[in-house]
Amino acid sequence: MSENGSRKSLVFGEADGQTLLSIVHWMYTDELHHDSVNCIPFITRCAAKFQFVGLIELLNEKMVDFCNQDNMYSLFEVAREYKMKKAFVDISSFIAK
Repeated sequence: MSENGSRKSLVFGEADGQTLLSIVHWMYTDELHHDSVNCIPFITRCAAKFQFVGLIELLNEKMVDFCNQDNMYSLFEVAREYKMKKAFVDISSFIAK
C-alpha cells in the first residue's frame, strides 16, 4: 500500500478484473461470490500479499465449495502453498472420492 498525499492506493499487479470484483464483493458482503470459482488461486495470492486475514480465513473454510474436477489439483496446491490446513484436508478428501 502506498500513500500519495491523503490518497491511498493498492497495486494488484497480476490480478484480473474478476479477481478484483471477487475481492471487492468479499469486502462488502464477507462472502465469496459464486463466480469466483475460476480465480480462487489469484484471490488467495492477493489475500496473502495484502494480509486480508478475514479473506484468508474464509478461503481456508470454504475453498472446497469451489472445488471441481477441473480445478481440484490447483486448489490443492494453493491450500498447501499457503498452509491452509482445513482447505488442504477438505480438498484431499474431495480428490480421494
